[in-house]
Amino acid sequence: MYKLQNDYNNKLCAVLRIADGVSIPFDPANTDYQQYLAWLAEGNVPFAADALMPQENGDTFTLSA
Repeated sequence: MYKLQNDYNNKLCAVLRIADGVSIPFDPANTDYQQYLAWLAEGNVPFAADALMPQENGDTFTLSA
């Protein structure tokens, strides 16, 4: 299973392979990414990325619930 990952600008930046915690970049030459694409082609759907919300001071971020 996989989960999408956002960067600190809330833009998709990678895919997390949940089984081992590996972050997979969106790189067609990456074999892990190729496995992810094959998994998608089988009709699977990744978990959505967590949205990051700025704190009041604007400097730190937390995951939204």
